[in-house]
Amino acid sequence: MATDIIARGMAANAKKSVTELGDKVESEKWIGTKAEWEAVDKSTIKDGTIVYITDDKTVILYDKAEMEKIAAQVAADRKAAETAAQTAQAVADSLPEDYVTAVGKIAENTAEIANVKLTDKELTRRVNALYDMGQGITHQFETDTNTAYQKTVPTGAKLMSVKSIGGHSEVIDGEIVSAGVIEVAVGDTAYPIPEPIRNLPGYGWSAGTAKNWVDYENKKYYQCVDSVDLGTLTWMKTSSQSSVGDYFYAPVSAIGFKRLGAFGITVHNILCSKYITVARNPNAFVDKTIVLDGDSIAVSQIQVKDTAYTAATAFKQAMSGVILYYELANPIVTDISSLIPDDFLRNIEVEAGGSVTFKNSNDSYLIPVPSEEEYIVKLSEVGGTT
Repeated sequence: MATDIIARGMAANAKKSVTELGDKVESEKWIGTKAEWEAVDKSTIKDGTIVYITDDKTVILYDKAEMEKIAAQVAADRKAAETAAQTAQAVADSLPEDYVTAVGKIAENTAEIANVKLTDKELTRRVNALYDMGQGITHQFETDTNTAYQKTVPTGAKLMSVKSIGGHSEVIDGEIVSAGVIEVAVGDTAYPIPEPIRNLPGYGWSAGTAKNWVDYENKKYYQCVDSVDLGTLTWMKTSSQSSVGDYFYAPVSAIGFKRLGAFGITVHNILCSKYITVARNPNAFVDKTIVLDGDSIAVSQIQVKDTAYTAATAFKQAMSGVILYYELANPIVTDISSLIPDDFLRNIEVEAGGSVTFKNSNDSYLIPVPSEEEYIVKLSEVGGTT
């Protein structure tokens, strides 16, 4: 019970002083770095002392008897991890070079190999948890930064806060489809994204590795991607004898594209439903592709190769309504603190093995989106002591 109280205290008071937290539960306090904690004589620390590690803001509820019990289990699990690694290596070393025979050998060891793979993935986390528990840590923060439509709540997780959600755009069936998250579903409970957030400029967009994203932790919106209708640009056709051949081009210096690197080798962050984005070199810049060009400082042109058109006038007409998403040279940052409650998507109760789903306005495509979640994890459940 006491450790669960501390877990909730970590979530609610992560940015408050440990002195304030200690005063609330009327407990002794110890504050210092991780190195200082590992070096301190634990016999001088009383049971029930709240320990605050300043390096990573970890909170410990010290219990000497429990620490001694965990230390023994840490040693046993480390031995198990070493044995698992040796088993995996032994299985690999035993496989003959002949493919047919090797397949048969693998079939004989299917169960053992599967067990080793599971051990390699899960046991590492368990051993790490037990080691931290051996240092007196009962709960800790873990983050999940994977890009996905749906994620699984990790073992031991008690509370979750969504730190950020980004957009993701793809070309599907000849059009750009963007995943602007409209709801975060935690198990059977839905948390709708407020309409003012969904109405932010470019919400849900991305181009290459650039994305527009909401920082829920710090209440900011980062617009890193904008768009332009290619039909609104002034197009011309080159008749140069350059190594890349003829192409259509339009000046864009005033728009503010972000330059990422040398144009001949860099695929810039632009996305168009009609053309494939490539680097500007003879091998890649071919029919039905689009590139950026400029000098060593900035982007000055969009260039397109399309042999279906011979004149710039006809090409400009054909580009009407064709949208290009592009990364901004200077992201636009908006304060959204007035658009959402202070506790929005914060400290949500979760169950290990449950799901966290990022539903979007084009949900039939199940488009994965970049996001970051922070969990408060009870280490005894990760380490298998409860």
